[in-house]
This record gives sequence, structure tokens and C-alpha cells, in this order.
Amino acid sequence: MKTDVSEEIIIDLFNRLIPANKSVLLDDDVSQISLSNPNLVISSDMLVESTDVPAGMSLKQASRKSIIMTVSDFASKGINPKYCIISIGIPKEYSIEKIKNIVAGIEAGLKEFDIILIGGDTNSSMELIIDCTMIGSLDYDIPSRKNAEIGDIVYALGEFGFTGAGLFLLLNEKKPSNEFEKHAIKSIQNPDVNLNIFVKLVKKKLINSSIDSSDGLCFSLYKIAELSNVSIHVDRFTFSNKLKDFSSKYNFCINDLILYSGEEYNIIFTVSPDKSKKLETILNKDNIIYTKLGKVKSGSPVVYYNDKILKRKGWDGFNL
Repeated sequence: MKTDVSEEIIIDLFNRLIPANKSVLLDDDVSQISLSNPNLVISSDMLVESTDVPAGMSLKQASRKSIIMTVSDFASKGINPKYCIISIGIPKEYSIEKIKNIVAGIEAGLKEFDIILIGGDTNSSMELIIDCTMIGSLDYDIPSRKNAEIGDIVYALGEFGFTGAGLFLLLNEKKPSNEFEKHAIKSIQNPDVNLNIFVKLVKKKLINSSIDSSDGLCFSLYKIAELSNVSIHVDRFTFSNKLKDFSSKYNFCINDLILYSGEEYNIIFTVSPDKSKKLETILNKDNIIYTKLGKVKSGSPVVYYNDKILKRKGWDGFNL
């Protein structure tokens, strides 16, 4: 099929996003950056249309999401990403207008978190694929999934259950009938990341272990438990009555929505008891939504809720 779109045109559209910057030296094939801090941090994430872009999500929203996915990994460690390399596969039948929408979404995500695009690659593909690699640097220690300690308090930033509700509405082409359902759909189409606050918490050395919840709350808790060789005991979840109403309306188990939805970009972390008051003071001052989930205890690396072992499962793009 003949098209007016070419790789050169696509590259030119993305090159317009690359700013002139004295700390970045751009060549035909490589980019050189000057870093002021000693430790380099790199993370990569891939958005694939068939698993990450539900019906009802625009191309601009999808391409912004590709930025959010990688920022979330940095946020969960308390690091500001600074530079970005994007490789993108675009179906041949895409029009220039569609490609401009993709570029606009990526531009919006980069501006939102003050990230500099320094290069990438383009090619044709059967479906939209956006691979985003981000680079940052730091001169302070960051929390690991392996460092949860017995006695730690388990926290989560953000709210849970909205993405499961939103994805159900989108996949079943149901129009939102109230504000909760609108918010649920927004949580899928325009996800948020608590980057700045978690950078602050990590720099103040308040966090022992951390992970983002993109694979679901329960699965993420299991990751911390297994890698730290501890058990995690969840005492409570906080959720709105509207989520309870939604679960009744569509016959969902509310715990399943909270625990297993995935596609969230919240942060789960553990904190020593002697630091919890200081942490909560900071979160309350900045009006950050958070939940004190439970505690880290000794024992087999499993996750309990009210003394019952939770199923180890979560979001998996290979099982859709």
C-alpha cells in the first residue's frame, strides 16, 4: 500500500522534540551526555498496542503512557529521569495525522517530567510499539526490593481498584454513568505518577524497600516479600464507597479489583517504624493519598490479608 509517510518524515517529526542543550552532544548515530553525578541509572519499558492500548485510548494518550511507564520505574526508586531514547515501530497504514498525535503524546509526557529526548530509532511494524529508555544520575542511595526489614511498616501511595474498573468499562465499551466511572477510565487513559514526592522521601533516607504497582498491588507485594525473604501481612485496604458500588453493579469482587488489577503506577514501599511519623508528616503536608497497608514479619515469603494467604498473581501481558 502506497503511503506519503516515510521514515525520514517520521524522524523529522521526532527531531523537533530534541532541544539544543550544552550537556548533550548529538551525532548521526550516537548521543553523548555529560552527567554531574557519579552514578548512572537506566531503565527501559515497552508499550505494545495489543497488550497496553485498550479500545477507547487515543494515540496521544497511548504515547504519553509509554513515557509514564518508564517514569514509574524511576519514581519507585526516588530518581528523576533526565534523558530519554525512544525506538518506535509504526504500522505502514498510519497517516501523518496519526503520527503527529503520537509525537504530541510523547512531547506531553516529556514536558510533564522535564525529560530531554536525545535520540532513538524508527521502523515499520504490524502494530504500534514504543520502546522508551530513560537515563538519570544520582549521588545518594536508593531503596531496593531486597531491603524490606522485619518490623517495617508497609505503605502504598495512590488509590487502588480504579484501573480494573476503568479497563472493564473500556473493553466492554460501556459509557461512564457517574463521576467514579469517569475517574476509573481516566486512570487508564491518563495515568499519573507520584515522582516528586517519592524523590523527596528517598533523599531523606526514609525508605527501606520499594516497587511500583504496574503489575498489580498483590504481585508487587510478593516481589518485595520474595526478594527480601520476609512475609508481608496486610491489615487493611482503603477504598471509596463508589468502588464498592461499582463492584456490586458489575458483580466484581472488590478485593480482586484492589489487589490484581495492575496497570497502576502507584508506589509500594516499606519504612522502619521509627521513621513512619516523619514520613506521614511529609505526605500529609503535601496532601498525598497514601495507605498504611500492614507490616513486614518473619516467615515464608508470602503475602497475607487478615491471616489468609493471598494468591500470587497480577497483570501479565502474555496471558491476555
